[in-house]
Amino acid sequence: MSNGFLNNLAPDDVEHLIQKYATDEGIEGCDVFNGHGRINAGLTVQMIEKNKYHIMHNSEVIPLTNYTFENDVNVIIPDNFYYSAVQSGIYSAKRYKVTVTIPHNIGNATIIDAWVRNSSSSLLGNTPAVYPYSDITLENYNNTSATLSGYVYLIIQNLSTQNMEMTWLPISLNENVNWAYSLHLQDAPVSIDELRSDFDFNIYPNPTSNSLNLSFSIGKERDVSFVIYDITGKALITTSKIKYTKGKHTITINQLDLANGFYNINLNIEGKITTKKIIINKK
Repeated sequence: MSNGFLNNLAPDDVEHLIQKYATDEGIEGCDVFNGHGRINAGLTVQMIEKNKYHIMHNSEVIPLTNYTFENDVNVIIPDNFYYSAVQSGIYSAKRYKVTVTIPHNIGNATIIDAWVRNSSSSLLGNTPAVYPYSDITLENYNNTSATLSGYVYLIIQNLSTQNMEMTWLPISLNENVNWAYSLHLQDAPVSIDELRSDFDFNIYPNPTSNSLNLSFSIGKERDVSFVIYDITGKALITTSKIKYTKGKHTITINQLDLANGFYNINLNIEGKITTKKIIINKK
């Protein structure tokens, strides 16, 4: 779990990815007869394959200060609307557009796509419940930031009852707003030199009677652990992951309480496993 979502995928992410990678049917693009097309589950899963692609969640809570008056509108609020402070009906209102720019850090990755994550945002989004329909919009994005916009309403008067409301929907100006969006990233390819350095793994002395040194090099900071197995595959010595910095490292095991024989040791560098054979020979 990450950010409360399984595999770091929010409901908005799943919906967007399924729609984007669907196989188009009939009229080109989304249409009333075929929607976004036929679901292509294989391609969708391929586009979030671990170590090639990932979804980055970015969000920030910002006071609602950068706004402009948009227009006077009549707002229709339906029955059972989740915002209980305003009853259903037709209201006169003033609509304000709110804009914000949020920084992000994608490292060496490449942005494939981006979208608003309405499920984690404070403003009205992805709902036609309030008419005229106002959504949160991802205006633009680049490698360092994204600009989003949304709307708030000052509900003035119920046009049926003539009652004055003067209520903000969904929040008032100058309140804090939670903005959220997702970035679909293609991870930077790992260089051949880095792959080789991650598997530069040696053990010595071998054969050994009591102690063992594990020597390895890594091209960047990584989590490292190891397991020693007997010839039946039973784990005898297991270590937890430890984060090591870029460069050469040596792990020393001073007391190998093992009987004479053959053993295997697996060095695990963030899922990349290299195996070496150990010979224990106590004379």
